[in-house]
Amino acid sequence: MKKVIASLLVVTLMFNSFIQEVSAVETQSGIMETEHIYVDGIEYVYRVSTNGEIEIEAVSKNVEGKLTVDSDAQAVAEVLDENGDMKEYEIDINDLTDKNVDIDVFEDDGKIIEEYETMEELLEDAYECQTAATVTVTVISVSTLLKVLLLIAATVVVSGVVYYAATTVAETIQNNKKKRNLYYSAYLRGKDVYISYNKSISFKSAVSRVRYGKSIYTWTSANAKNVVLATGLGTIPRAEIDSASSRKKGFVYYYHWHTKNRNGAHAWFGRPYTK
Repeated sequence: MKKVIASLLVVTLMFNSFIQEVSAVETQSGIMETEHIYVDGIEYVYRVSTNGEIEIEAVSKNVEGKLTVDSDAQAVAEVLDENGDMKEYEIDINDLTDKNVDIDVFEDDGKIIEEYETMEELLEDAYECQTAATVTVTVISVSTLLKVLLLIAATVVVSGVVYYAATTVAETIQNNKKKRNLYYSAYLRGKDVYISYNKSISFKSAVSRVRYGKSIYTWTSANAKNVVLATGLGTIPRAEIDSASSRKKGFVYYYHWHTKNRNGAHAWFGRPYTK
């Protein structure tokens, strides 16, 4: 898997505009989160259902395009072809982060028609499509939808597992007794912690991750501390979090435990804190 040459900052700069306008929780309708995103003047609606399915749909006038991603990182894109007909493409997303890209796009006969292995490849295809935004019907490409998914920064895909920003699922975990006792693989990206919300791991797997310097998330301090203790590497005296005065605006923080030797692993737990 190749390292990305372009950073997430470059991704953002290649758009004329990227505005995240609205965020709302609608648990009664089965939607965990709904956001309206504007990219190059085109409006997209981003939805995450309570079962972890992600949906991105272009909703600006005379614009067509939709991407649906399930919790196993299997996706379907619906875009217009050169004849103006709606066509579906199946997509395997193994990695989609600001560090790694590994995506295969298939036609309905199972033939691979596109492979993305670097951020540059994804940016090139998507940006060329966006320059055509002045035509009567804007054609959104598969790569454009994938790039919007990455820019939203509420989800990433690591090794075929969808990770959700903990801020978007923390309330759901808090309100679900079963989920409060589960353990999740965790991944620090940018301003938030991302967790494998729909792919919880066993206590044994959580211990193994922490032992080898990888991070986890769980709801309670006791569960997080017990994972660290079970590594046999000891723990720090008490759970930590950045002080309120040292927190950066727009960043999200969580209480966490470390091994005594601070091997790089975090056992994050509980609700998010901001400046």
